[in-house]
Amino acid sequence: MAALSIPEMTAVRSVIALAFVTDPLIEWVFPDPVTRSHSTAAWLGLFVEAYAEQGRVDVVRRDDAIVAVALWRIPADAPLMLSTRPALGGLLAALVGSDRARTLGVGLGALAAAHPPTPHAYLHFLAVHPDHQGQGLGHQVVRPGIDAADELGLGAYLETMNTRNVAFYRSLGFDVTSQYVLEPDGPRAFAMFRASKPCSPSDE
Repeated sequence: MAALSIPEMTAVRSVIALAFVTDPLIEWVFPDPVTRSHSTAAWLGLFVEAYAEQGRVDVVRRDDAIVAVALWRIPADAPLMLSTRPALGGLLAALVGSDRARTLGVGLGALAAAHPPTPHAYLHFLAVHPDHQGQGLGHQVVRPGIDAADELGLGAYLETMNTRNVAFYRSLGFDVTSQYVLEPDGPRAFAMFRASKPCSPSDE
């Protein structure tokens, strides 16, 4: 899609924050339920800003409001340039403390290390506004990215810490390739991969 306007970026940040505030990863990163919502919006918002500039952002709208979002990385994309003001790590340290941020960094580092060694499309975030979940919007918003990966002959990769999501992603053709715990005290991560499926003439 085209570059996000400032109102669109705000809407995308809101959908992702609302959808992820109950995710096991976010509950691990921000254990305080009182501040979790605001911390999630601030921290994940840095990713949204970077993807709006250098990644692929697909959205679904209802009544002209963005209600579902998928953020992708494709190998041909420019390197993701995260904000330096504030920096991702610096903001995390401000939100949870320096010692806790260092501990989290060890666990979060395992996510990057688990990526397949071959070029692939990476689904970093898929989020549906809580008020619109269960309506098939997750399938709808993620499909364009999957189709784009197929057209490029790329497999698609993701990780999820929410066991309820595994069946959803399997319905899209993803398989669990590995499981690991984000040490020292984090949730279990499910690494999932979908092999590229060549487009048939009828798909063109």
